[in-house]
Amino acid sequence: MKRGLTLFLSGLTLLLLLAACGGEKKNDKPPAGAPQAGGNAGCAPPPSGSAAPGGRPLGGDPPGSAATARLDQIMSSAKLPADVALIQRLDLTNEEAAGASAELKQRFTDTGRVTGTQYVFSVGGLQRITLGINQYSKADGAKDEYERGRPKPRPEDALDTTGLGTAATGARIALGSGDARSFVNNVVFVRDCYLITMADFVNDANSKGEAILGTARGLDEQLRTAP
Repeated sequence: MKRGLTLFLSGLTLLLLLAACGGEKKNDKPPAGAPQAGGNAGCAPPPSGSAAPGGRPLGGDPPGSAATARLDQIMSSAKLPADVALIQRLDLTNEEAAGASAELKQRFTDTGRVTGTQYVFSVGGLQRITLGINQYSKADGAKDEYERGRPKPRPEDALDTTGLGTAATGARIALGSGDARSFVNNVVFVRDCYLITMADFVNDANSKGEAILGTARGLDEQLRTAP
């Protein structure tokens, strides 16, 4: 499981670093009937206690609490693109996500981050997408962290996130240069008290983000209707 853990945390680190890349594209107008970010819409307290025992179809560490088991249920119920498969998961509590960073720990306290989970997906059989669900006690906290960490792409590098979440940004980002240059699609969106951070190691300069956006929209629909 150590290799999987390294991948999860590498994905998280990348998502934190991608925020430094810089134009903007976001959908200021949410879809009809969608709750507005802010306040406490859709922010029921997560269940407390340990995760209930039972079969677990995902690889990785089992959920350590009822709250992260609930996030697994939401993620596992999402309709994914045909070539995308959910293969691994990991709890990402505040302590685990912050690590030794006192700054991140304070940010989680200030914004009301409750807990989170991290997932890995394959695309066409290749391990490629990392996705983090971050749950907050208030929608304002999730939106504040979104504004802090969303990518700010040039118009030609923006992915079409129209209708995704209550706020969303997508970017195609180039890392490195020359023969070492690679491309990552980055999507960050908010749905009420949830902040979703995603990276697709697509390595395609012309990608329009079909896999990552299809995965994001499937999860968003589950978050929108989750009790």
